[in-house]
Amino acid sequence: MVTEQSLLEGSWLALAQAARLLRSAGVVLQSGDPSSAVVLGMLGREEMGRSRLLRDLSGEVSAGKTLSVNEVARRCGGHVDKQSAAALSIMLRGAAAKQATPQSVKAKAKRQPQDRHDARKDSLYVDLKASGKDWNRPMDVTDEQARDHLTEAINDYANAWDQLVVMGLTPGAHPHTRGPAMHAALGKMSRPVELIGPVELWRTIGIK
Repeated sequence: MVTEQSLLEGSWLALAQAARLLRSAGVVLQSGDPSSAVVLGMLGREEMGRSRLLRDLSGEVSAGKTLSVNEVARRCGGHVDKQSAAALSIMLRGAAAKQATPQSVKAKAKRQPQDRHDARKDSLYVDLKASGKDWNRPMDVTDEQARDHLTEAINDYANAWDQLVVMGLTPGAHPHTRGPAMHAALGKMSRPVELIGPVELWRTIGIK
């Protein structure tokens, strides 16, 4: 059975890996490869989601539930589920921002996890389109599209950073983060976890 400590450690490790992937995505974007930057950015998002899901599972174990390794893997294995768990904000641009209504914002929030999963696939694979006459070409992803995806991802990472690192020891702040338990688990880890700060990630995509 998987312990609460192990799940909390995994949550820290997943968040650290999310930051590493986002930093690499920024470097790849600056190198002139926007589609590969999107792939790395969306994988970083999935690791953010994994971090959140592992915290949720740690809460279940703390409440008395037993979880096997296979159950943890199953609960954290869905690409769209991880994208959903990582969605901490909604960004609207252009006409969508000007015409936003509560209903349109809710609809976008519902679509976002699948849209981001699809963005990862479209940025990675050459697939035949439904027409049977054309191909998806990752090389068609633009610098602007990639930068938008990474900006949104880093914004959500910054939210997670704020909830855990800045406010994590405040019991009443963002209860789902399990801040006090997370920080207690961090102190028991045999190897330290160093999280990359949001400012460094923003700099990789040219935001100072």
